Amino acid sequence: MNPASATPIRILFIGNSNTFINQGLDVHLKAMAAAAVPPITVDASSVTIPGATLAELWEGSDAVDVIRTGDWDVVVLQNCGTHWPDEYEAAVTKFFGVIAESGTTPLIFAQWDDINDPGSEVSQQVGARSGIPVAPTSTAWDEAMFARPDLSLQDDEIEWHANVPGTYLNTAVLYATIFGLNPQENPYRPVQLLPDLDTVAPSFKRDMERIHEQWTISDEDAAFLQQIAWEAVTHD
Repeated sequence: MNPASATPIRILFIGNSNTFINQGLDVHLKAMAAAAVPPITVDASSVTIPGATLAELWEGSDAVDVIRTGDWDVVVLQNCGTHWPDEYEAAVTKFFGVIAESGTTPLIFAQWDDINDPGSEVSQQVGARSGIPVAPTSTAWDEAMFARPDLSLQDDEIEWHANVPGTYLNTAVLYATIFGLNPQENPYRPVQLLPDLDTVAPSFKRDMERIHEQWTISDEDAAFLQQIAWEAVTHD
């Protein structure tokens, strides 16, 4: 994808809560792209259903219509449902057909594995068989957790979901994969999406201070996650 394009790059995400958690990967990717030098203009949106597999999104959402009518440059398929590899591959194949008919670039978002779901391996296999590129977010998570076990990437309350650093790592991998740019040169931080504390009403300020703390990633941690993302993409 040419980041120097004069027209906005249109990106659609299809997935479940792992796509829309923490305000959504579409929102974070748009913000990271805008922080690039020169800025990259992105129009990003999503079609999501909490807990849904790609097969359920195919049957029970308007994703197909959105793909056909949206004039998208990239459609990102979150690898939900890899507990059932045959069903998952069938759904990817169906989506790929519609995406190809629309002249759009498909991308598999290979989310991190859990102990019951070999998501990365299945996604890589499906991507290889179908010719769809894979954003190696799972590889990045494995490398980050091995190198920095002290840096949590998962939400403490919602099992198998990313916290803000995890979402930031996913965003950096997608940024590097889609635009071919090194996220280490990007100054975007998730806390920039939040309202300035000086603008918050006093009755909400304590809660917003807590959220700001949760959404703040140190420069050291951000640099580490950016490096991991770039290495996962360039060495994959």
